Amino acid sequence: MNVTFPQEAADLAKVWEGKVYHYPLETFVFNNADVKTEVANVSNVMLRYAIPLEYGVIPDIDKGLAELNKQMKAAGIDKIQAEMQKQIDEFLAKR
Repeated sequence: MNVTFPQEAADLAKVWEGKVYHYPLETFVFNNADVKTEVANVSNVMLRYAIPLEYGVIPDIDKGLAELNKQMKAAGIDKIQAEMQKQIDEFLAKR
């Protein structure tokens, strides 16, 4: 028994650790090296189109959302998503 760490605390920690769910992707880190341009483009689209939608300053929300989705596609969101899925599949295959 460690006198600096009470046994009761150690017992609680052990119970807690036994109940913790470890999400399969909790240690996954996306490497955006192959999609840096697209990530920058999507970031700019989010600033220009998504934030005004979030703040409610776009009068026609449906039209604003349609424009956001169009701009996201043009910025390369599909390429980013495909790259991320590829990396996730590789990560999970190694587990």
